Amino acid sequence: MKGKYLIIISAVLLILIGYVWYHFQYFLQDKKYGSVSTIHTMLVKRSAHTATLLNDGRIFLTGGILKAEGIEENNSSTEFYNPVHDTFYRGPEMNIKRAGHTATLLSNGEVLITGGFNNEGFLKSAELVNLSSGKMERVNGELSEPRSAHTANLLHDGRVVILGGANGGLKSNKYIDVYNPATKSISKINSLLTARTGHTATLLNDGRLLIVGGSQNWRSDVLNTSEIFDPATNTIYQTAKLHVIRNKHAAVKLRDGKVLIIAGSDEAESIGGRYRTCELFDPVTNTFRLVKNKLADSRFKISNAADILSNGNIIVAGDGKYAEVFDAQTQTFHTTSGSVQDAWMYSTVTTLKDDRVLIAGGYNGNMQPTNKAWVYKPK
Repeated sequence: MKGKYLIIISAVLLILIGYVWYHFQYFLQDKKYGSVSTIHTMLVKRSAHTATLLNDGRIFLTGGILKAEGIEENNSSTEFYNPVHDTFYRGPEMNIKRAGHTATLLSNGEVLITGGFNNEGFLKSAELVNLSSGKMERVNGELSEPRSAHTANLLHDGRVVILGGANGGLKSNKYIDVYNPATKSISKINSLLTARTGHTATLLNDGRLLIVGGSQNWRSDVLNTSEIFDPATNTIYQTAKLHVIRNKHAAVKLRDGKVLIIAGSDEAESIGGRYRTCELFDPVTNTFRLVKNKLADSRFKISNAADILSNGNIIVAGDGKYAEVFDAQTQTFHTTSGSVQDAWMYSTVTTLKDDRVLIAGGYNGNMQPTNKAWVYKPK
């Protein structure tokens, strides 16, 4: 009988401890650093999609995975987010179903969509979204290789550099392609020193492109190397090494020109290998240093899930129930109030012109995509 009472008392204590811890976590959230709240849902479920801020303040969302483990369940739909009314509405249909692709806003207001994958395999195709006519247009030529989990960056001269990514096998891509808006064509111009996918590419203030981490093979041979592409000469060269190997991380340029490299994984155990650590790249000294303060949550598959705010701070919201803000002055992380309810991987985080942030889609630990969306408000 005594043992029975002890079991009951222990169970009650565990419930009380869980209750207190739940509310203590909420107490720890720093309301000084803003809050997250739910808004209307997207028209369809999306993960590994894109969310591009347009010149008129809307966000253009494209493609993504519709169903768990379902490469064949990708979609070709697009939709717009209207920040004035917090609503989503349908956009033009892409010519091809895509997930793991890129969508880059060009200087003329058009959007270039490249690569990705669907039930037919990994894609070499690209298409152009003419937002004035609402139509999708083909571009001249194709990517040099099929690509997914690659990067596409708008350069200061208006061209777009497309590099890396997976080619459908176990190997990563090495070739560098460039889209020329004057001729609406794609051509190969060089090769990376190391083939990589799941990397990041960040445009520096001086026009060079910093390429960091990723993996050479599918979930193996994760890299700590980085390279710099110089568009003035179309050349590429090795730069400093990360302190740890990183894959499927995020990278955001700070106001001072440094680049924050955020979390990722060593892929040794996939989710089990996730990091809380971050590093800063200094383009003046071409070196990386570890940030002393760590994220509250380890985060992975977050390449499109971090962005800069107008005050210079960085918001990170992928693969965690709570968003976190990196204070660029104190170089510390702070958990915001409000929750996104689950740890959504391959979600998107996009800062609006009014400094709110749209957090959209992703899939959870069971690889179930969502159509849910949230808005972060700085204060």
